[in-house]
Amino acid sequence: MRELRVFSQDTLLEEFVLGVVPGLPKRLDKGIMAAELGCGYGILASNLAQRYPATTFIASDVVDELLETARQAASVKGLTNLHFERQDIYDLPDTYMNKFDWILVRDVIHDLPHPDRALRAIYRSLKPGGELSLLEKGVTETLSENVGNMGVCSLYTLSTFSCVPESFQHPDSAALGAAWNVCQAREMIERAGFTLVKEFHNEKNKQDVHYICRK
Repeated sequence: MRELRVFSQDTLLEEFVLGVVPGLPKRLDKGIMAAELGCGYGILASNLAQRYPATTFIASDVVDELLETARQAASVKGLTNLHFERQDIYDLPDTYMNKFDWILVRDVIHDLPHPDRALRAIYRSLKPGGELSLLEKGVTETLSENVGNMGVCSLYTLSTFSCVPESFQHPDSAALGAAWNVCQAREMIERAGFTLVKEFHNEKNKQDVHYICRK
């Protein structure tokens, strides 16, 4: 999983994040409050902090080992505008409320037992008018539309053996997995209170979806 996340991070940022959210590069260059929740090894957050020194980035996860590795890497780069914190996406502190102009969450929601709860916590953490970049996997609602698509086949296989077991931690877990469909995502975004501003599908991999959500 670490190798998958490291691969082509610069391309991901350019084509799937910075090139998709209107005006985001200029705002980051000027200086805002930004966060990545579920940052893992902190690769995306580190790259962003290095590009945009005027912006303060907070990156959080629940795994201490990942955070320690991320801190060491950021220290080597001398990134004083990037801070790593151990935070539960379900139970973000009161200090996060109405704090961030932009939040990035990549491939996290479908792995959670209670994704609705997480999205509501993210909503509370954004300033009014703030934006969430929700980078997720997504397939079409009708299974027959995916017949013959080997990319979707691979996604279902990976999800069955990795994502679904990860997310099915409690009897009432949503257990979405990476092959959840775009209609489910849109409904969940709306239930959390967001306005879905834009839904961008990666041209190179149609199952990679960037939902731009505004508070």
